[in-house]
Amino acid sequence: MGSNREQQLVDKIRQLLPDSKKKYTWVDIEKTDKLQDLAFELTSTYFGDFFTTQQQASIDRLQAAACFLNFLHTIADCENDEAEADEGHYGLWLLTVSNQEERLMHLNQLADCLLLFKRTMGSIEVLQKEDAALRADAKKMSNEINFYQEEIASNKEQIELYKTEIKKQTGIKVDTLKQIEKLNIDITRTQNNYATLEKTDNELDSTLEALKAREKLLESQLMVSSLNDILCENGNYLKENAK
Repeated sequence: MGSNREQQLVDKIRQLLPDSKKKYTWVDIEKTDKLQDLAFELTSTYFGDFFTTQQQASIDRLQAAACFLNFLHTIADCENDEAEADEGHYGLWLLTVSNQEERLMHLNQLADCLLLFKRTMGSIEVLQKEDAALRADAKKMSNEINFYQEEIASNKEQIELYKTEIKKQTGIKVDTLKQIEKLNIDITRTQNNYATLEKTDNELDSTLEALKAREKLLESQLMVSSLNDILCENGNYLKENAK
């Protein structure tokens, strides 16, 4: 294995281990006894929690861990029943391959898979945080929607009250219009009656003037008739005295 490939594998392994364990060097990977420790370290780091806290882990994380554990078995074609029965020995598959080159090849593949797993779980955690934030926003929006729905319901009730009041006021307005119409009819009738009375009054005034003129004429005629009677009487008297 060239130095560049060796350094790349070392860098991959260092990315996978906790900060306190990142002092691994090429010697730790190259030597079989140290490789065993590294295998246990990787297994413990990425899968130990799933063996002890399965009830608390999410289903997604358990499924992801199961996929990688299956990879640990199949890639090495491990036939050791005792190793399969003991979860703590899953990392020993690295020691079952025939030579160092194959062990390093499988370790490189495992490192790639675990890096992908690490990035995936990191993405899942980010998505979980985003999901929690979105759920919080959704709950807030739901509360706001409920608030606005209550406001809408209250406004609908107020609108119904306004409609009832408007209907009531409209009824009063209709009654008032009917009364005004009736009063207008009465006023028109009164005006017509007044016009008739005024016409009659004018006719009576004309008749009265005619009667007054006739009265004066009769008075004049009466005075003339009386004067004639007096003259006739005086003439008769004079005639009697002349005899």
